[in-house]
Amino acid sequence: PDTVVSALLASLGSGSTLKLFQASKSTRELVLQHSTTLTYRSGVANSHGLLHRAATRKGDIELKLCTTRGVDPDQWLAGVFSAGLDGLRNGHPWSAVKRLCIEHAMDHPHVSATLGPASSHLLTLAFPSLQHLTLCRLRISGGALFAALAACPTLTTLQLKHVVLDEAAAGSFATLSVSSSIETLTVRDVLCTSVFGQDIAPLPKLPPALTELRLKSRDTTWLASISTDRAQQLRVLQSEGFCVHLPPAPWQHLANLHTLRLPRVYCDQADLDTILQH
Repeated sequence: PDTVVSALLASLGSGSTLKLFQASKSTRELVLQHSTTLTYRSGVANSHGLLHRAATRKGDIELKLCTTRGVDPDQWLAGVFSAGLDGLRNGHPWSAVKRLCIEHAMDHPHVSATLGPASSHLLTLAFPSLQHLTLCRLRISGGALFAALAACPTLTTLQLKHVVLDEAAAGSFATLSVSSSIETLTVRDVLCTSVFGQDIAPLPKLPPALTELRLKSRDTTWLASISTDRAQQLRVLQSEGFCVHLPPAPWQHLANLHTLRLPRVYCDQADLDTILQH
């Protein structure tokens, strides 16, 4: 029966799932226990009790935390994460959440939600089994977040999309180099406010376990910063930055690469020969 319910919920659209959630207590519990994805918006619920029930269930769930106008996003996220810590202290950790997305609401496309000092240091503590994290349309303030992510032993995938970092966060971004668990890193339109409009500088070194690197940045030195030993373990490399020639990179050492995407790079025959050498 559990398998059947999960399959039925997976086939429903978000509108139908919401109607089912609101129909009765029993159908609400079905959604909490069997839905593959749960979206939790700021300003909608006055209690985190429903979220707690979903996050402590037996099966995995993908959680989307969506910030909206009218609520301080940093304080709201701090409240959510504190509820997760309360569950951990009471022997009911939010272990069902393996995939987490924190984003600013689609109906307000401008980046205005801040993930800052009140909440950043609590994120990995609230979700002890976190494997996949996406941060989208956010401002990140302070150095606590990246320090916590670099030390998280379960995190294998990190996606940063349309994110703005203040000076402290940009400085702390470099600590991701020491992460022992990150295998996939996406850096897409990540800017630093210390230099207006400038893309975030490359990591001093790629994390030792990294096998997939996906970039959209005007800073072409990302590829040049890949060291020989890290190049040998990359299997997927994607860079959407515009370049009139093949950017410098350790092309001859990409021996295990099976996917290469450079959609905005203009290559001549010599560039193609360089790529194909490996």
